Amino acid sequence: MLAHRWLQPICVCVALSAALFFLCSIVGAQSPSGAISGVVQDESDAVVPGANITVTNVDTGVSRSVPADAAGRFHAAGLIQGH
Repeated sequence: MLAHRWLQPICVCVALSAALFFLCSIVGAQSPSGAISGVVQDESDAVVPGANITVTNVDTGVSRSVPADAAGRFHAAGLIQGH
């Protein structure tokens, strides 16, 4: 039993390190910003390449425009939360 006494502090250290890593990953997942992405299509469901998408926060009035790519896809990242 005496030979394994050195193992207990190592196990405690490993357990605390794992708990700290887990908590940091949860905290890191919380972000005050968001993103909107999608595909621009017309009435016939055809994609609209190069369309200009404007995202507006109605609380602040701040707008940002992003272009759709050749496949009609767009992605607006780093948006502040709001309405």
